[in-house]
Amino acid sequence: MLLTVQSGEEKNQARRYSFHRSEHLSISQVKLVSYNQVNGIFKKVNVKMSTRLKKFMLLCSATVIFFTPIVSCAVSVKAKPSEQPMKIDKSKKEWKEILPKDVFHVTRESGTERAFTGKYDKFFEQGTYICSNCKNQLFDSKTKYDSGSGWPSFYDYANQYSIETKLDKGNLFLPDRTEVVCWRCGAHLGHVFDDGPQPTGLRYCINSLALSFEPAQ
Repeated sequence: MLLTVQSGEEKNQARRYSFHRSEHLSISQVKLVSYNQVNGIFKKVNVKMSTRLKKFMLLCSATVIFFTPIVSCAVSVKAKPSEQPMKIDKSKKEWKEILPKDVFHVTRESGTERAFTGKYDKFFEQGTYICSNCKNQLFDSKTKYDSGSGWPSFYDYANQYSIETKLDKGNLFLPDRTEVVCWRCGAHLGHVFDDGPQPTGLRYCINSLALSFEPAQ
């Protein structure tokens, strides 16, 4: 029978190994228990949050569904055209041959009629305002109001094919402005300003000579 005698140093190393091993196992066990506990808590919190989130999303969806038609009716008065109108491209000479002189001056030479002299300044019948050059739909009478400016004023246009806007460079006497032209034929209609009523806050200041009127049926 052989007896193994360990020196004092060997015993100390063995004890140190045993201590580190037991310490390692204890930390691993603690980590495992802590992870399981924390994971369980997060699962419970996640279930509660998911339930609350679902309720919140359902409430938001119901709100949007209920209020969207109301907001749309209150803000937008634009009518959808049955189809996109064809663009008209005529030379200045061709327009001059078919338009009255005063209409040609305003719509093709970017003229301006004198304030408070236009046919539609104080005109408030129900119907649709169309381009005097090409009959394109421009404005609905529902958006017309009395701005006191001396020209027919609208706070919105009829549909996406009604108008276009572009920069009107100013000069020594006039600042830069935003010009309004007919989408279909490019006729000069007037200018748009940001001092109009709600819901748009815009004022489309239009020459009467650029307009014709179709009464509501």
